Amino acid sequence: MCVKRYILLFLYFIIFHTLLFSSNEKPNTTITNKPQEKYSDETIKFWEKTLKYGTSAQKRSVLYAIKGERVLKAIPIIVKYLPTEKNLFIKKEMISTLVALSNKSAAPYLMEMLKEPNISEEMQEFAISSIGMIKYREAGKYILKYLDSRNIQVKEAALRALGEIEYKESVPIIIDRLKKEENERVRTQMILTLANIKSEKSQKILISIFTNESEKMINRKFAATGLGYIRNELSFKILSQYIEKVNSELKARITEALGNLNNKKAVNILIECLKDDDKAVRYYAIKSLEKLRAKEAIEILEYKKEYDLESKVRKAAEEALNQIKGEKKCERN
Repeated sequence: MCVKRYILLFLYFIIFHTLLFSSNEKPNTTITNKPQEKYSDETIKFWEKTLKYGTSAQKRSVLYAIKGERVLKAIPIIVKYLPTEKNLFIKKEMISTLVALSNKSAAPYLMEMLKEPNISEEMQEFAISSIGMIKYREAGKYILKYLDSRNIQVKEAALRALGEIEYKESVPIIIDRLKKEENERVRTQMILTLANIKSEKSQKILISIFTNESEKMINRKFAATGLGYIRNELSFKILSQYIEKVNSELKARITEALGNLNNKKAVNILIECLKDDDKAVRYYAIKSLEKLRAKEAIEILEYKKEYDLESKVRKAAEEALNQIKGEKKCERN
């Protein structure tokens, strides 16, 4: 009996798999980042019926297929059945699929989910994180209230989302709370959020964290990143002043931040960093010189491409040269 049962289960799996991926073309099982529109209308209809009548396992299989192959044609059927779905975990998977397809049609359902009076903290975290992923800026004001959550994960999710949607209105609130925050995890996320929002209003606090030697290293690194995003002379001045006063770990982050400043004054500093003994410093200096399209660095990059001791650095130098010389050819034309 057991053997027969396993055979029947195997046959069911084969039939279901065939129906699930039936198409006029041979299915490509490789998951890519590009939207795939190769599925026939017949397949889409089958998926629709499954989302309407199928079991949780069947619905999950359909949603995994849609998400994995980025089938944009399936978005309307998910939106159609999402409001009536009773199973909370399938509803979560539907929203997750819409988010993975970078589709803002998930936004109203995420907001509705957050407004439910008995929503669990796990679902709060999921909804808030999803809002950040689809960059639904209109939810910023609503997310602010979750900064008062007693749950650390929910509070961190709210801070991440505010950074991802670059909600500048939250900067004064975060700065004020940063001074009182005792939880180190939350404090670190606050600094990262300020860095991601790229606001000049946060520059003063980022400088104070970056220059404070008693501050945690991870926080100083995030502050350096934030200063790199704020493209003004003050950021350049502070970063360039401290590049020789810090350890290699922070110096590598500064070399990366200098590239984000889009300031040609950083080129000579970065060229000097290519002589540094630390491989991470050399690597990020090369990446920054590539961003700045620094023709002044061609000679030393040629040397690094051939003779640097680290293969990762040699490869980075080769890629940077291709970019810089490529632009040079365009200029001649």
